[in-house]
Parts: sequence; structure tokens; C-alpha cells
Amino acid sequence: MNRMADTVVKNEREKQLKEEKRLLELQIRRAEQEKRDEQERQENVKKHNKEVNIYLKQQMEEREQRRESLRQKDIEQHKALLQENALKQELDERKEREYKEQLLQNRVFQEAQAISKKTHVEREMNEQEKKLNKDLLQDLKKRNLI
Repeated sequence: MNRMADTVVKNEREKQLKEEKRLLELQIRRAEQEKRDEQERQENVKKHNKEVNIYLKQQMEEREQRRESLRQKDIEQHKALLQENALKQELDERKEREYKEQLLQNRVFQEAQAISKKTHVEREMNEQEKKLNKDLLQDLKKRNLI
């Protein structure tokens, strides 16, 4: 009986050990599963964060491209306005030069006309003076004063 009792106790002990071993294996599997789940969750979080970072980077690049595009348009418009202003200024300067040249030509023409009139008047005066002088000389000769 002692043997039977030892065998029963031994069997019972083995059952308890098997059960403890099974429970430990379950705990180990559960811990490993939890560890895998946590790693998967962390990988998903990292993947999500990476996707968000990529999206934000793309948004920043697009914004920078739009900004650069607007800046280039502004530069082109500024250059176009500068060229237009330069052309207008050149046109204004040319018109002003032509106006001054026209004024100078008018002044020269007027001076030439004034000189011509003066010369013509002087010629007329000379001719009138000559005629008067001639008449005076004849008159004096008639009076025998000369």
C-alpha cells in the first residue's frame, strides 16, 4: 500500500508538474504573444509616423515650389515692368530731344528771318538813303551850293 500510495502521490505530483508546466508554457506563449503584439503595434506606429512625415514633407515641398513659382513670376513681372519703363523713358527722352532740336531749329530760323529782314530793311534804307542823297545832291547842284 505504501507503494500504491507512493505511486498515487507520484502520479499526482507528475500531474501537478505537468499542469504547472502547461501553465508556464501558456504564460510564456501569452507573454511572447503580448511582446509580438507590442512590437507590431510599435512598428505600426513607426510606419504611421513615417507616412505622416512623408506627407508633411511633400506638403512643405509643394508649398516651397508654389512660393518659388510665385517668386519667379514676381521677378519676371518686375523685369517686364522695368523693360517697359526703360522703353517709355527712352521714348520720352527721344521726344524731348526732338522737341529741343525743333526749338533750336525754330530759333535759328527765326534768327535767320530776323537777320534777313534786317538786311532787307537796311538795303531798303540804303536805297532810300541813296535816293535821298542823290536828290539832295541834285537839289544842291540846282541851287549852286555845290
